[in-house]
Amino acid sequence: FSRLFIALIGVTVISVIFFVAPFFTKNFRTDLPQTYTVTTTNNAGPGSLRVAITNANSNAGGDRIEFTVSGTITLLSALPVLTDSQGVTIDGTTAPDDLTGPDIILNGSPAGSVAGLILNSDNNTIIGLKIKSFANEGLRINAGANNTIGGTGARDRVVLIGNGITCCTAQM
Repeated sequence: FSRLFIALIGVTVISVIFFVAPFFTKNFRTDLPQTYTVTTTNNAGPGSLRVAITNANSNAGGDRIEFTVSGTITLLSALPVLTDSQGVTIDGTTAPDDLTGPDIILNGSPAGSVAGLILNSDNNTIIGLKIKSFANEGLRINAGANNTIGGTGARDRVVLIGNGITCCTAQM
């Protein structure tokens, strides 16, 4: 009887694990679009724009980066280059209090001789950002097609201020 009881408990535990585990584990598929949320204006670390771009690049889907913070992200080094073949949307309009226009500011003054955002892939969308004080371009498109920078409303614009090279460059 005791062996039967132990066997039944073992089967029950295994059944519960197979039933409950999917509810507590992250979806590890890397071919589905994901949304990565920036929760801090820190240069690096959990919740940073740098980590969100790295995660979006490593996921094959057409991903989104959204913000739950507003303010200035002071960058101490170059951000990762956007390389996701399905594209990444960086949407600064998701920042709180974004009523009239970019509340996410990328400040590149301490980053050294780097560009702000660099796009090396297709289908990227950059909206609702203010990019300022980079030694080189605030925005550089090295490769790719169907990239969208800014939008039609004041909230959607990408503002480039005081960067080393006026505006941006596109090299195809």
